[in-house]
Amino acid sequence: MKTLTASSTDLRNFHLLDGNTDLGKLFYEKWYSFNATINVENQEYQCQFNNFWGTELRLLKNGELIGTFKINWLGKIVVEFNQKKYLLTSKGFLKYRYVLLDESEKEIVAFLPDFNMKKFRYDYSVEMSQQLDVALLLALVHCINYQMSTLYFGAAAVPV
Repeated sequence: MKTLTASSTDLRNFHLLDGNTDLGKLFYEKWYSFNATINVENQEYQCQFNNFWGTELRLLKNGELIGTFKINWLGKIVVEFNQKKYLLTSKGFLKYRYVLLDESEKEIVAFLPDFNMKKFRYDYSVEMSQQLDVALLLALVHCINYQMSTLYFGAAAVPV
């Protein structure tokens, strides 16, 4: 199993690292923006929400749709990328993590969040059982960040 790191350098940037090798970058234009740009090997991808409710993310390369990420009512994200379907879901309680399942429900990637109190942000360990596209991995980091921010914002908005 291969392990990568999605490291947050500040509130707007994530780098996907294989040891010391930078594989790609996820960049938010503004700290409160839900749209993002992904750079992998001098190629640029855009992550854009497609609807008012923020339940469908589109991944574009040169203006062409290459992937969709749809959040369902159960909080799971249905992923379509390069004519393949996946499901991104959370697991665990004490060891909380996000996993990507293929169509046969086999776990192929696990994202283990690690909250850094000094930096006050998340880094992720990315454990892969098979090689996946770097742009897909960074788009999944974006989806997890979005889902975690909406969960925490929603929890903070509940009156006590």
